[in-house]
Amino acid sequence: MKVLAILGSPRPSKSNTGIILQEFLKGASSQGANIETVYLKEKIINFCIGCNTCWMETPGVCIFRDDMPELLDKVIECDILVYATPLYNYNMTSLLKCFLERLHPLVDAHLVKTGETYRHPQRYAKGRKMVLISTCGLPEVSHFEGLRQIFCQIERSSQMPLIGELLVPAAELLKKKSLQEKIGVILQAAYRAGIEVVSEGKISKKVEGQIQKSPLTPDEVAEMTNKWWDSHIKRNGR
Repeated sequence: MKVLAILGSPRPSKSNTGIILQEFLKGASSQGANIETVYLKEKIINFCIGCNTCWMETPGVCIFRDDMPELLDKVIECDILVYATPLYNYNMTSLLKCFLERLHPLVDAHLVKTGETYRHPQRYAKGRKMVLISTCGLPEVSHFEGLRQIFCQIERSSQMPLIGELLVPAAELLKKKSLQEKIGVILQAAYRAGIEVVSEGKISKKVEGQIQKSPLTPDEVAEMTNKWWDSHIKRNGR
């Protein structure tokens, strides 16, 4: 099994999302999966300009000769596609959004009807599956709802099953040393999620719930966060 992880954090070396992703990948690797991680921050990827050349003149081939053609080959070859992004403005980062738009060559221009809905079929369908990983500083998991809806729509339109969501609120706590015992439960769950994806084909609701559970209450997270900001915001003489 080939697992391709796409990390959309603009700060990959300090990424809370990366912490969860790495534990997940360790779990998948322990079951024999072939792992590869793409750090979008390190890639040159032009914005899609909607010219549809990849649908008409050169089917399946984009006009841009940047890093994306190589990444498209990796997507085609993988069995599990892991999208990992911090929550920015209740959505994915612009890095990941750009990557998703540039997947356009992998889609056929024709419309096919599935159930009551028309969609564009995948050009290189092979039973690929998706996992979503995201973190945010806000204390409730409800803040991920917009991002979740986007990936649910991708699932419906692409018919690529979304087999797990690892959503971590109050993710700055992952680096707090005084909470490492409680944080360990979340990291162990992320590791277990990687095992389940390979051995069982999906992440269990039990594991998803463990990852979503913050070691502090929302009120405690808010109090701690506000104290941190108060100690770091420059007052500019006011």
